[in-house]
Order: sequence, then structure tokens, then C-alpha cells
Amino acid sequence: VILQKREFFYTRYGTNIRRNAVACLVQLSKSNAKAKSNPRVWIVNTHFGSNSGEEQYRQSLELAGFIRTLRGDGGGTTTTPSGVILCGDLNSLPHFRSIQTLESIGLRDVWKVCGMGYGCTFP
Repeated sequence: VILQKREFFYTRYGTNIRRNAVACLVQLSKSNAKAKSNPRVWIVNTHFGSNSGEEQYRQSLELAGFIRTLRGDGGGTTTTPSGVILCGDLNSLPHFRSIQTLESIGLRDVWKVCGMGYGCTFP
């Protein structure tokens, strides 16, 4: 069940297209019979710009702030979700500052945890 939806617009970088992130707070079914309540999680989708590493880095800084707000770290919500799942096209390689920024707020790259090989999604 979708409980909330929020949209965040990044600051425009030069003359490039204005990008955004969309977040939905969803309530999942109980993971087991002993659970007291159904877990809630934020699912965030975004598409970073593709013109330069600096653009992705700036967008990652803004996205990190948005995610902190969703988690309640920024005081912007009264909900206490179980976590955040970030999806999308980040136009970034694992060593880019944009990825390091997102990892610095506690997000984990599932490809590093579960994948095999390089995992490149663009040529």
C-alpha cells in the first residue's frame, strides 16, 4: 500500500534538463507472524544527469539531504520507516564521488553485495 508520495527537484545544472527524484512510502505485508506491524519503507527513484561527474556529484549531495529527510534524520517527517531503497539511473561508476556520497549516508550498493562481475549498465 502506498502511504505517501514526495517529489524532489534538483537544482538545474547549467542549461541541462531539470532532474528529479520521486519517493513513495509503502507499507509491506508482515514478514512473519510474530511481527507486530507491517514494515514501511521509502522507495526512491531518480535519474542523475549524464553530462559530467560534477553534475552527478551535486545531485547526489541534494539527494542525500532528501533521503535524510525521508528517514526522519532531517526532521521533515513523523514516520519511522524501516529503510530506504534507492533505484534509478545514477550515470555513475562505483568510484565516482556521487556513489561515495550516497554510501556515506548508509546506502549500500546491492551489486557489490550480491552481484557478480563488473555490473556496468551503460557502454
